[in-house]
Amino acid sequence: MRLGLLHTLRHPELSPAGAPADLWDDADTPDTVAGFVAALGELGHAVTVSIDTACAPLAAYEALRGVDLALSLAVGWRGRDREAQAPALLEALGIPYLGSPPLTLALCLDKAASKYLLMAASVPTPAFALGRAPCGARFPLFVKPSREGSSKGVAPSSHVGDPAELAAAVARVEAAYAQPALVEAYIPGRELCTAILGGRFLPVLEVAMPARGFGTAADKEDLWRSLPVTCPAVIPPQLARRLEVLTRRACAVLGVRHMARLDFRWDGAGEPQLIDVNPLPTLRRGGSYVEVMAAAAGLDYRALWAALLDAAASPTAPAAASPPRS
Repeated sequence: MRLGLLHTLRHPELSPAGAPADLWDDADTPDTVAGFVAALGELGHAVTVSIDTACAPLAAYEALRGVDLALSLAVGWRGRDREAQAPALLEALGIPYLGSPPLTLALCLDKAASKYLLMAASVPTPAFALGRAPCGARFPLFVKPSREGSSKGVAPSSHVGDPAELAAAVARVEAAYAQPALVEAYIPGRELCTAILGGRFLPVLEVAMPARGFGTAADKEDLWRSLPVTCPAVIPPQLARRLEVLTRRACAVLGVRHMARLDFRWDGAGEPQLIDVNPLPTLRRGGSYVEVMAAAAGLDYRALWAALLDAAASPTAPAAASPPRS
């Protein structure tokens, strides 16, 4: 196939004055993009159009009319719904693409909006409020930006134990990111990640947390050393089944397509609590939880991409989120 690749490279020189230091943390590097192109080439596909959405002019997108399929992997870098911009352009041009539709990406980036839908679908997620403590919630609480990913804005001070710490954390987030701070009930316990690849539920992955009990954006700079993982996670079979039900239900209600990674917290007793839904998980070779989970399912990096292309290219391929059976 002739493929178009939409990605967002890091351009710190474009950062406006006063931008947070982690503004570009979820953007790609040239090596990451080269890894995508190499894996696709090994499958016999050619990336004939590659667009860096951070700086490409609109006219560049016209070249995508000559591709068979576009890979919508761009996170964008400005605008409230930055992750939805690439698929919106692809839909306007009538170009088929890999990835979730614009509404899904906008909802998942807006954590408050997605949590309302998850709660309506009976998917357990921590109690929350914007800019203040959730009603009835007890300390400790957790504070982070409401419209960011990749642990942006998550620091040791995100975990707050009293009203003074809460006020300081909210002020820090809202000043740095110019958006409401999401304040959630803090869920202690194990961090469990799930993933959907095409219609396949991958083995559950556990992330070992540092002594503070949660990871930060800084920890991800040395991912495997700071946040080692186990996959498949050593968990009861009934928990694994429940995680699959909740994963598929969450993906269904949010309209996820083709791929996603979801992060849960489990305290060892109650229901696992869904923390985040990421329909644009990193696929960076050697730096991706999804790659690790796929490997545990018997899929190497090339097979991972083959599964994604099969799901995107076939109108009869199973959706990323089949309706849960229980």
